[in-house]
Order: sequence, then structure tokens, then C-alpha cells
Amino acid sequence: MPESAQPGYDPGEDHERCLAVYRGLRDAVAACAPLAAGHRNLAALLFPRLMALVTGLVLRERERGGPGPPLAPHGAFPALGWADPARGEAPRVEHAPPARPRAVARLAARLATLVARGRRVAVYNPGFPIGALARALVRMGLAPTLPHVGKLAMPSAPAQLEVLGAALAGLLDDLDLGRYRATLRTLLSDYCAAYVDAAADPGAPPAWDLVLCGTLQKVPARVLAARARAHGRPVVVVSHGEGDQLIADEPRIGYGEATYATELVGYGPAGAAALARGAYTHSLFPNEAPRYVASRSTVCARLFDPDAPIPSLAEAGGRVMYVPTTYVGPLRYGPFHSLPDADYARWQRVVHALYPQALYKRHPKLLARETPFARVQGGELAACLDRADVFVFDVVTTAFHIAAATDKPIVYFELGLRNLHGEARARVRERCVVVDARGGWSVDRLRAEVARQARKPLANAFTPAYSLGGPGEARIRTVARTAREALRTTGRASA
Repeated sequence: MPESAQPGYDPGEDHERCLAVYRGLRDAVAACAPLAAGHRNLAALLFPRLMALVTGLVLRERERGGPGPPLAPHGAFPALGWADPARGEAPRVEHAPPARPRAVARLAARLATLVARGRRVAVYNPGFPIGALARALVRMGLAPTLPHVGKLAMPSAPAQLEVLGAALAGLLDDLDLGRYRATLRTLLSDYCAAYVDAAADPGAPPAWDLVLCGTLQKVPARVLAARARAHGRPVVVVSHGEGDQLIADEPRIGYGEATYATELVGYGPAGAAALARGAYTHSLFPNEAPRYVASRSTVCARLFDPDAPIPSLAEAGGRVMYVPTTYVGPLRYGPFHSLPDADYARWQRVVHALYPQALYKRHPKLLARETPFARVQGGELAACLDRADVFVFDVVTTAFHIAAATDKPIVYFELGLRNLHGEARARVRERCVVVDARGGWSVDRLRAEVARQARKPLANAFTPAYSLGGPGEARIRTVARTAREALRTTGRASA
């Protein structure tokens, strides 16, 4: 079919089906709560993995046109938590690394000498170079340490496993996915064996006073965070990217970043209201919410000039850079995440028809993929901004935050992938030429809509709201200061 007549892909039904999974798994958290001691809730601990696996199945069934024989665990099965099928491995869970790399071991030994100088901060996958963050923490009078993840003591694990298994089986039946009961029950048992210890003493305190980590989407980080919260110790979670994930009201923010966190270091000042008002941005534990801490994106602060006017499309130069997101293959999950790869490739051919001379900015995580674009740019976007006069996006990502901080116009094609808050959507509309592509991918219609807005005035209230918060200090200092403040709040700061 020619690109000029391409039908679109509306992910609305995908989102609704995945939200049904989210609601079902939240019910499982509530079902485990009477058996759990506070934060030692098995469903909450494994929530991101279960969410990814079950929504991955839901989306995969739709991609192949409906129910059929069960998907095999190799290749077609959602690969999150499973082996690399190219190596012929059996299904497995993703364990914490069994041994530290030599360089990390040397750093751990050096950090151990600092323990006597302050309260211990367990640093796990923080999103900063470990050495730089360690120095920032030491300057705050804290002692960084690299923790051993181990297993979470959970005496009620066997009883919770039965409750969670039954809830998961019922959810799969409701989704017409009952044929996966045995497969997911096996994987659930494997996760428990890897990360939970029913015989361990839950009263044994950890050897550190605070956990500082990046995303809580991974189970090892959640083990550390749950252990900290079970002993009344703070957890500082550092949001990644160059702007707030909180522009969107999406479940992964609530069950991931907000659950277990006592402090959440975001970016712009608008993040606090977004966290509080969202329908899906709340912790899995009732009546708990992290304290939001605004911080400053170093990249966006360098690029943003509040006095620089943004030219309209008609006034800008002719060099166009298309900045797509990556392909996800069998790692697709939901809601509000991605299109099927085949449909996203089809959409990119539509963009090529609109901008045949555009520079294709390949996603840094995309190693190789056929593209109709003749000109391809690798590397990080921040290093090649000067190669474009106009940016084209189809999803709000870290790269979008970076481009938005410049004084160059953006064309944003709305594919329906993100569930932006109303205020964030309004600021995107001020910053960009926004074209709704959910109703169909007719090249002629899309081209006409871009042309209609060619002289639209553009303004940037987006970057100050979502990338430039805090007192103006380096973000790594904000993170270290937040850790010190969290310890003081809980009465664990050094004198």
C-alpha cells in the first residue's frame, strides 16, 4: 500500500487491555496485604515483572490476530525475565550479578574506608558515575557503600505465593490467557526462589541507613528498597532522563518509581503537582507518597536560553532531523509504551515520505535496523543538535526534553503512545507544531496539517516546568543533599 494511503494504528485498545492487567495486579497486592508485614508484600515486590509479562502476552496476542496455540518461551514469548533465545537458554529470572567486576570491587574497598566518617548510604544503579556520586555523598558527611542485594526476608512468602498464584491464574482466565497458567506460575516460583527467603530473620537490620537508587522497575532494587522500608529507613529514588517522567500519568511511574520511595528526585517544579494529581502515579501501598525533590538537568540548562525566540517552521532553515524512539521486539509491554515493531516501521516510512531528505537520528540503543532514510546519525542527540534546523518527534522521550530546550522548532506527530497530563500536553502544544496522527497516516493530510501551522508562534514554557527545577546547583549535589536531608528527617543523620 502506498504511504499516501496508509491506515493508522490507534493504541487505545492496547492501553485499555493493559490497564485491566494493572487493576488486576493491584487487586493481588491488596490480597497479599493481610499476610504481609508492611512492605514485605510479594505482589508489590514483583509487580513490574508481572506487569511486563502479562501485558506483553496481551499485546502479543493482539499482534498475531487473536488467540492461538500458546506462545513458546523462546522468541515469541515476552522476553522480560527470560533467557536469550539465540543462545538456546531455558527460561530464567534476571538475578543480581553474582560477582562484582574487578573495578567495582576496588571501588567498594575504597568506599569501605569511609564508613566511619558518616552514615552508610547503599548506592545501587543510581544513574550517575559511582565515583562522582560517592564524592558528592562524602562531601555531605555520608559514607557510600555498594550493597549486596541478597534476598528479602519474608516469613509469609509461601502463603503469599499461593494467594498471588491464584490471583494471577484468575487474571489470566479473565484475559483468555489461561493456557499460560503453568508457565507463569513456574516463573513466579523462580522469582520467589531468587529474591525471597521465608526462613531468614526479618528482624535482622541492614548494614546501611539509606538506599539511593535509580529506577525501581528492577527486582534487585526493589529488594533493597523493601528491606529499607521494612526497617523504617529512607529510600531516595533518582528519576532518569533529562526531564520529568512525570509529564505523563502512567502506571509504571506509580508501581515503579513511587512505590517504596520516601524521596523522589525528579526534574522540574511541575513534577510535584503531577505526582500528586495523577490517577496512576501513586504508590502501591495505601496512603504513602514520596516527597518530590526538583532538580536541574545539566544538559537542558546549558541549552536553554529564556530570551531566545523560537522561529516558526516558515522562518527556520531546511535541515530536518527525525528523532524516533527505538524498536522493542519481544520486550513490548504496556500501557503507554510502544507500537508493534511492524507498525512503527510502517509509520517511519510515512515520515520518510513527508521528509525524504531528513537526517534519521538512530536511537542509541538501536544497533541495526533497516530504514528508508539515506542519511543516518548515531550517538547522543546532544552531540549533534547543530545538524538540524527543525526536529521531528513522535513520542515524548529524553531526547524530546533535550530538543525542547533548544531554540529550534519541533514537529510533533501524536501517535497516542503517552498519557500526558493536561498541563504537559498544553506546554507541548505551545512548544511544537502538533499534528494528530491517530486517525490515519495519510501523507497528504499530515503534510497539509504541518503546512497549515507553518507560521504558528512557538514558545517554551515546557523546559522550565519539566527540566529546570531545584536551587540551580548540579543535579548530583541535589541528590546527595536529598540523601542527607532524608537521614535527618528519620533521625539517622550523623551529629
